[in-house]
Amino acid sequence: PATTTTSGSGELVINKQARCGSSELDARESCGNTCAHNGDCPSGKWCWGVHPNYCGSIPQRTYTNPVQGSWTRCGKTEIDARTFCGEPCTWQCSDPEESCVTIHSNYCGSEFTSDDGPTTTTEAPPVTTTEAPPVTTTEAPPATTTTSSSRE
Repeated sequence: PATTTTSGSGELVINKQARCGSSELDARESCGNTCAHNGDCPSGKWCWGVHPNYCGSIPQRTYTNPVQGSWTRCGKTEIDARTFCGEPCTWQCSDPEESCVTIHSNYCGSEFTSDDGPTTTTEAPPVTTTEAPPVTTTEAPPATTTTSSSRE
């Protein structure tokens, strides 16, 4: 079973333990069993050193058909943006307390079940944007030239 790491206050605890999975991404996102070497993992899984994560502090997720998610998301930290799949971004976030950060590979947008609830999608709610009104320009009328010719 996966190792659970929590603080006494229920706060999220960053975990860096190696985990079993078919890839580093699978091992981290699914919070696979902790391991010291490949022999600790079931057939078809390997022991991976993983990026920091909240494994043990959040419910374990089982993905049905995971796909790799976007590379930039909003969050207070990279690990928060990646784990909780903050809103996708290019440079600015709708929440002024968050930053648009480049994140490690992830399964944001993939459906999963967790050991504490129903099937969910790891996707931030859609962002509502307000567009500026279209710009209207008024052109000057074309210049008119009058010429006169006189014949003698």
